[in-house]
Amino acid sequence: STITKPAEDPNALKVFVKILTGYPGETPDTFMDQIKQPMLMVWGDTDPFTPLEDGYGEYFGKELLHSRPLTQLEVVNAGHCPQDDDPEGVNKAILKWLQTV
Repeated sequence: STITKPAEDPNALKVFVKILTGYPGETPDTFMDQIKQPMLMVWGDTDPFTPLEDGYGEYFGKELLHSRPLTQLEVVNAGHCPQDDDPEGVNKAILKWLQTV
């Protein structure tokens, strides 16, 4: 799996601990209104960490789409890392979107 494969790296535990205990940065909802450019969001339909139906997935999939007219969402057959799980689907979505901007 694209999510478990990186865990085989010898430094994976160190990185994982840093991710879980480090400063996560600003949350997207605090700065999204500053982005004025068109935006494409590509989401995996089986994302176990950020499903579109809950939490930030709901924010991106509903609230942000309604508040930003230049924002589009494409859902592909993938999990949390769509660019790894379905690179062809992601590339197709990007090329389609690029024709609209």
